[in-house]
Amino acid sequence: MQYAAIFGRNPALSVAELVALGEFHSFRVSPLGTYAALLDDFDLAVADRFGSITKIIQLEDATFPSAEACIAAFAGKSFSKKVLFGISSYGRTPATPLTALARKYLSKRNIAHRYLAKHDGRSGRYPDGELSAVQVTHQKLLGRGFDWCIFEGAESFRAGKTVWAYDFAGFASRDYDKPVSDQVRGMLPPQLARTMVNLATRGEQRTVVDPFCGVGNLLLEASALGLPSVGSDLDPRAIRDAQRNLEWWKRHHRDAPSAELQTADATTLSTLPANSAIATEGYLGPLQKPTDSDEQTLDTAREIEQLLESFLIATGKAQAPGDRLVLTLPAWRLRGGTIHRLDIIDRLDKFGYTKVRPVPTGWSFSDLTGRETIDVARAKQRVIHELLIIKKR
Repeated sequence: MQYAAIFGRNPALSVAELVALGEFHSFRVSPLGTYAALLDDFDLAVADRFGSITKIIQLEDATFPSAEACIAAFAGKSFSKKVLFGISSYGRTPATPLTALARKYLSKRNIAHRYLAKHDGRSGRYPDGELSAVQVTHQKLLGRGFDWCIFEGAESFRAGKTVWAYDFAGFASRDYDKPVSDQVRGMLPPQLARTMVNLATRGEQRTVVDPFCGVGNLLLEASALGLPSVGSDLDPRAIRDAQRNLEWWKRHHRDAPSAELQTADATTLSTLPANSAIATEGYLGPLQKPTDSDEQTLDTAREIEQLLESFLIATGKAQAPGDRLVLTLPAWRLRGGTIHRLDIIDRLDKFGYTKVRPVPTGWSFSDLTGRETIDVARAKQRVIHELLIIKKR
């Protein structure tokens, strides 16, 4: 049986997460069109670990010559009573005419049906290519209906039904319902934090260490995955706020693993728990103002460069060979349109680290940089998260 994994907002990040978890959980990952990856030997139970995958589709064994042939295969299935369905198209054929074709075929068979419609005639993933995970879940297509998905390949088409959608309600709760958020000390999105934990641990049962923990967003995702964690921050208020957030989580999930917190300077880190991995959103500098000049931004960059150098010297001495460190570096959009990036990435050997290529050769994405890092940012966001994966030599 084969499955397809639908990428989230950042395809390179999605593939990196799949590859990292595939190493431990023994499933293989290969391209399937523009918006998805093909999974072989995949255990559906692993899907609940994902942070950057939105849907999992169980594929039909057959290949098809066209999108229309995929619709005929769906309409030819054996249905009981009324069928509820929607069509998601991951290719050049819009979902709206395919939905109309499915209705035509079902009507010819006198099969009662209700459908979830798309309303725009353009092709592509957005806005007329797919039903979102939120739509699929809210409309109960997983349990009592079909989200029939069509994938366009170079020479043929694949099709199948959605069997899993990400827990958007859980991620939203950890984002908005926790007692404390702080824009100055980081607003790491829960799905990115979850993905960073997976990239650092590769699905293994490890202790997650976050030396710049802020209010504990990454620690919450480690706990949601059943992993113990250790968080530290130089700011005592951040530790108090992280403690409140973790206590809130523990009240709702009494079996959640423990998280240790301490006020500490990340540059003086000297010991780590056995069998641990580091995942952290590094210091991004003060909150950027629209009036900040490029000179102010470059001054901030120099300060952060010095901080990260001291941090990597400390972790390079504390981590064991083969241990991973997943770190987001800040990069800044300057007023002239260029992006200023930290050059500490060119000195990793000095600290005893080597880069881990996040995406295997053969994949190409706009968010994958020439530095073997992944840019994570919205279009107009001035500060970019440049995600780096390294391992101790």
